[in-house]
Amino acid sequence: MLVRFSCTSFAPVTSRLAVVGGCPELGDWSPDHAKVMACRLGHGRLQSEPDFHWVDVELPSSPQGIEYKFIELHCNGVHWEETGGNRHLHLDGEKAGELHLLPVEKFGTAASESDHTASFYSGVKQRGEISVRRVTSQIFIGSCPRSTQHIDYLKSLGITCIANFQSVEDCKRNCVAGIGMEGNAEAVRGEYDRRGMLYVWTPTADMCSDGRTRMLPQTSHTFACLLREGHVIYSHCNAGVGRSVSAV
Repeated sequence: MLVRFSCTSFAPVTSRLAVVGGCPELGDWSPDHAKVMACRLGHGRLQSEPDFHWVDVELPSSPQGIEYKFIELHCNGVHWEETGGNRHLHLDGEKAGELHLLPVEKFGTAASESDHTASFYSGVKQRGEISVRRVTSQIFIGSCPRSTQHIDYLKSLGITCIANFQSVEDCKRNCVAGIGMEGNAEAVRGEYDRRGMLYVWTPTADMCSDGRTRMLPQTSHTFACLLREGHVIYSHCNAGVGRSVSAV
């Protein structure tokens, strides 16, 4: 039976994650025989970004209840995740062909999804970074630009339209530095105009399902028109994991 183990992690890019557990197929708790996981971003990710790790393991035909842990392998040894006990394998029937999919876990933490997002957002903000990821040939998603250099970077990717879903207060607190956005949220429009980039601002309240529901119909129509015209869109809010993702 082929089973996929997966997790997200803020472990350093120089580390590798692996899964080890209480059966020969998972190394019988020996890190030397653990199943090393592949990662989605690898050295291409920011320090603030989590990565997605996975590995497919052939297990006995009845693997329910097998105990396991994720571990971090680095140059100084092994870091065992501290979750208050071992994980237990439970198959819930989700499959992709013959591959059994376990839920995506969070390495070494019982934090909620909102805590995970807050950790990412805080890191990006403190380091003055911008996280940009391509979704399709015409759509990128990411965090808000914090400098004119970030805007130049977006243009260098071939992006022709910026779709911003920050609220007015978001724009003032998470702004492009040095252009006056702290007092005037519209100040950034001139930066895009000077670079020949279209700017579409749809102020949307954060952490608000009603706000997203009201935003979606018009945004869906706008995106469809922009894509038909050949634009390459960068969809962003503050962190790039909530409103901007809903729009796409």
